[in-house]
Amino acid sequence: MNGAEPEPIVGTGGSFDRFTLLLVLLAALLLLGPLVDGVTDPLEVSTILFLALMLALVRALDLHWGVLIFGVTLIACGFLYETAVNRGAVVVVQPAILVITPIAYLLFVGAAIVGLMRVVLSHQSVSAETVRGGVAVYLLLAVVWSLLFEVVALLNPAAFAGAVGGGGVDPAAVRGNFMYFSLTTMTTLGYGDIVPRSAFARNLVTLEAVSGQLFLAVFMARLVGIQIAQELKAR
Repeated sequence: MNGAEPEPIVGTGGSFDRFTLLLVLLAALLLLGPLVDGVTDPLEVSTILFLALMLALVRALDLHWGVLIFGVTLIACGFLYETAVNRGAVVVVQPAILVITPIAYLLFVGAAIVGLMRVVLSHQSVSAETVRGGVAVYLLLAVVWSLLFEVVALLNPAAFAGAVGGGGVDPAAVRGNFMYFSLTTMTTLGYGDIVPRSAFARNLVTLEAVSGQLFLAVFMARLVGIQIAQELKAR
């Protein structure tokens, strides 16, 4: 056959493919995350949303069984530890110890982004799945940066102004604040209500703004390149 399409690695579940599931969960995380402060267990809601996102990433990737086990282990450890902290089963003497969960999530989401980027950039034709995959990767980049900011803030509460309350570290509030801050930074919007104070935090924020613009440039260039190649091939 002429120019047969390669078998898709992701998105084989009809119109509600794996990228669509990722987008739905990312939207839930971004929209519901800031609203969990008013519920009884905000940390538990935040943890469940992240758990669902991690499992969706597992489904979206064609992982080697060894990598799959490693990823699921990271997810389980993060979820169980954060739930134990929320339930009072683990007493947090120092807020810095709370970095265990965001580090576990950070490692897995970062590795998942690499895998998803390889899939999206390997597409030989532009489709709705390609666009959904690019949007999902872009939003996942914001999640990775927010987790990194969360780790920095838990280790040094003075690194950011406006993100960590003065009455103690609330992991749910910190995570929600940094999800919002990460998106406004990646889109180069920035309202100024959360401000990096330490030199390390300022460098990270600058890198996120640059990485967000670079991703959009590379992804759009790839889409245009694929479209031009398709048109030339059709002539």
